[in-house]
Amino acid sequence: MARKIAILFRTHVFDDAVIDGYRHLKSRAPEGVDVFFCCDETAGSFEAPPDVCKAGHSVADVERLGLRAFLPKKLLWFSGDYAFYFFYDTHPDYDLYVMVEYDVHFTHRALDSFYSFILSNEADFYGVYFQEANQAWLWRRAAKLFNERIYKVFGPIVGLSNRAVARLYMKRIEQGQMVASGKVADDWVNCEAFMPTEVMAAGFTALSLDEGLNIHQGHFNTSRLVCLETLSREGDDKICHPVLPQSAYCAKLLRIASGTPLPEFLADRPFLRETVLGLDIDVVETALKPLMIRRNLNVFLDYLRAERVS
Repeated sequence: MARKIAILFRTHVFDDAVIDGYRHLKSRAPEGVDVFFCCDETAGSFEAPPDVCKAGHSVADVERLGLRAFLPKKLLWFSGDYAFYFFYDTHPDYDLYVMVEYDVHFTHRALDSFYSFILSNEADFYGVYFQEANQAWLWRRAAKLFNERIYKVFGPIVGLSNRAVARLYMKRIEQGQMVASGKVADDWVNCEAFMPTEVMAAGFTALSLDEGLNIHQGHFNTSRLVCLETLSREGDDKICHPVLPQSAYCAKLLRIASGTPLPEFLADRPFLRETVLGLDIDVVETALKPLMIRRNLNVFLDYLRAERVS
């Protein structure tokens, strides 16, 4: 019997580019695959268009499901796995749940390859760059509170079988109770450590998506920010992340630069510099105007104009 699969298009952003990304996943979904707009409505409800199958949640669902509320400002960002439990609570009958972040970009061919891969390769866990964590990994220390062998994954695309979701939900509640009772230190296991580690501890099966799909560090890497307007749905079967429309791209770039003047920041990053030089200057100014001191913004805009002339 064919597996029943739910794709959770996870987002906290509700703009035209995001809706288009959802519709792309839905338009090419094969029989037996349902695509849901899995949205975080903590900051406000989203009025979904008629063709969008919304599955909303918020931080209010954390307590309702008996989960631990830690790091309240970024709770659902550090706890990406919580979206699985929210959805599972109302849709417990799927064989496989696959979460795809809103800033993952598929070409048509890449999306077809993605669906083909998960349909033809059965496992309890699917992830990107799935591997055992080394000693220096950021999230290893907290995970060691509960397990000896720690695994890691990159979270923009993650798949869990029905039994894996049920198992991880139970483990999150169990670990929260251990912290509350004082049996372990008051720390938090990030979702990118928690999910693969607990799946492996349970003896479940796991597959790394980058071994079967066109995913690699050159275009699926947080340091390789991509502007949506430079991409097309046509072409090869490449899957990219993170991909943002021009205005969001500019704002994200400023956050990544973290106080470094943008001309200086871009000088050592030719991939980003080339993209920025190709952007519409009016869009750049509109995006950065609320975020930058006017003097600094003018310096940056002058830099863009001068670089284009040269």
